[in-house]
Amino acid sequence: MYTRKDFTASLALAVVFVLKGDSVLGGTLQSLVVSTVQPSSATCAAPPSSSSFATPGGNIYEYFEELNLNAGDAVGVRWVGPNGQLVSTISWNPLSRAGSYCFTGGYLPSSQFSPLPGPWQLQVYVNGQYAGQIPFNITGSSGTSSVPGAPVLTGLGRSEVNVGTIPLTTFGNNFIAGALINVDYIPDGHRVGSVATQVLTAQKLTGNLSIIFPGEYRLTVQNPNGSVSNPQTLFVGLSGYKLPFAQGQSWQTTQGNDEAGSGFDHHGTIAYAYDFSDGPNLRVVAMKAGIVHTHDQGISGPRVNSDGSCVSGVEYGNYITIDTLDGEYSYYAHLTTNTFVVTEGQYVEQGHILATVGNTGCVFSTGGGGYHVHVHVNQGSGSHEYIYAPSLPFLFDDVPSRNPDGPAPGQPVRPQFYLSQNFSSSGSTSGNNNLFGASGAVSHQQWWSATFSVPPNTPSIRITLSWPGTSNLVLYADSNGHSYGYGADVLGNPSYYLNNPQTFTISQPQAGTWTIWVLGWIVPSGTQGFNVAVTD
Repeated sequence: MYTRKDFTASLALAVVFVLKGDSVLGGTLQSLVVSTVQPSSATCAAPPSSSSFATPGGNIYEYFEELNLNAGDAVGVRWVGPNGQLVSTISWNPLSRAGSYCFTGGYLPSSQFSPLPGPWQLQVYVNGQYAGQIPFNITGSSGTSSVPGAPVLTGLGRSEVNVGTIPLTTFGNNFIAGALINVDYIPDGHRVGSVATQVLTAQKLTGNLSIIFPGEYRLTVQNPNGSVSNPQTLFVGLSGYKLPFAQGQSWQTTQGNDEAGSGFDHHGTIAYAYDFSDGPNLRVVAMKAGIVHTHDQGISGPRVNSDGSCVSGVEYGNYITIDTLDGEYSYYAHLTTNTFVVTEGQYVEQGHILATVGNTGCVFSTGGGGYHVHVHVNQGSGSHEYIYAPSLPFLFDDVPSRNPDGPAPGQPVRPQFYLSQNFSSSGSTSGNNNLFGASGAVSHQQWWSATFSVPPNTPSIRITLSWPGTSNLVLYADSNGHSYGYGADVLGNPSYYLNNPQTFTISQPQAGTWTIWVLGWIVPSGTQGFNVAVTD
């Protein structure tokens, strides 16, 4: 039973106690502890704190205190493993009255942390907003299990998929015939289902998952003898979206999903938002087709209070909503006033120009002046748009996946650059003509190629290659015996082949058929997805 304790009066039906007084100031976290000692269920007393836990071992327990909470506040914790993997969540029922409370009863079982040695965090949230964290370390051999012979899950063929029926491959050890894949919805821990699998080898199995609601899911493998693997996280996103800038342009992801604890604000209701930037004076385009709702509020520049907080009511500055006519609403925020090129109620195709990127609303002007576009998707409120409603996970069809089963869809991550394939058939995306766009994947020292056509009298072409991750790729192009790229006829910047994205311009290109080549120069493991585009 998860417990919370009222320090001034014991609550009859829960072990949650108010600390002292009922003066409500908004909640202050203190005495956050992780320990091998189970806290008392009768009093508020922090157990001895530990910063390192060996495997195999017993449970890891939490204890913390929150001062000055309001009636109705909801408190929860997240156990976050190495590389930001969300392993487990715990939540308490909303408080029936105001006060200061201590929270106990939650724990992380050895079966969940033993296979995942490395740095961990216990994060605390109040009403979905990040409140604080404590780091700790799990020591032990990678891939070991606290249950002899239990399955060990080392990875998923894809960690990012769209809603629907999903053919999924899992990798690990000790898989046996009859194994199931258990699927749990992370926010509340309920089991969505268990899926029969085909065991290909003791290290690989496959199954078809059916997930109809976007979110983050915890997957485990369960053998017929009842032994269960460590978890892996699957990100399931809404489909049909492309990057909010024109085909052929490469922008940087300046903030990704769920950035709690890293000095950014994408958590809570906007946990599944993205920020993209490539400087001022650039056009934002529609991620998905639909009906436009405009909110040009005449705001110029950032609106931040002297204490660094956001000015209430104008956090998103000037923004546009698109009702995508499938129960979803997409939002484009911080736009420059008087630059909207769409009108209220207008229907736009995917890739249609909306407005110019800006720095309006709750924007902190650092470096390039804070110019960026913030985007997120939700289901509105009462069948109407509402930018403050909880965001939903969504993926981009033109962003490569970080996993080997295919190049898309993908989830952008900070601070990577991504090359857009978002093109409107109406031609209303940019001043350039988009001659070619494609995505692909290469392994170490593998070549990929594709052809495109250059019309007569084209003054110049611009070729751009981009990819997520730390692999090194090399871009070439050739026509009629002339090669362009690193060590070839046209270099541009001699060090361009080390860049991501890689871009070079060819003046007065020969008309006719051209070939683009991409080399996986250094791909540490598996395959590396990428995007390539050609504009004139």
